[in-house]
Amino acid sequence: MLLLVLLSLSCTGPESGPELLLLDEQGQVRKRLPLSDGSFSHVFMHSINLSLVDEDFSIADDDTLLLHHVRYAQTSTGMPSGSENGFSMVDGRFVLEMSRRFTEIPVRVSPVPGHGIRTAESFFAFSDLFNPGDLVILRGRH
Repeated sequence: MLLLVLLSLSCTGPESGPELLLLDEQGQVRKRLPLSDGSFSHVFMHSINLSLVDEDFSIADDDTLLLHHVRYAQTSTGMPSGSENGFSMVDGRFVLEMSRRFTEIPVRVSPVPGHGIRTAESFFAFSDLFNPGDLVILRGRH
């Protein structure tokens, strides 16, 4: 009986939730970030006005990345200006409601500190694993 249970577990594997995969330019997975609530934020400092920008995503059942909001402190060069699905002010920051879907997101690592991924549990700085200018590809997976 124990043998049957062990065989069953080895065939199906442990059940895991959604995760964000960080791949390098060669397509190799360099980091897996578990997402307990299925969401994450791509966080960076705007290179011109040096203010924090958050792009809030979730992972859909088909593993695509869904962009829900872009949050930022200042409107300036390089910042979104359209209202798309709605525009508001929350806690002194602009919030642009979005509804965009991506199969993956290629990101170049910024030399400005604070660039990375925030999950419900933690913050992962791209500079902990990649060099400025490196390509990081973000992909979702269930």
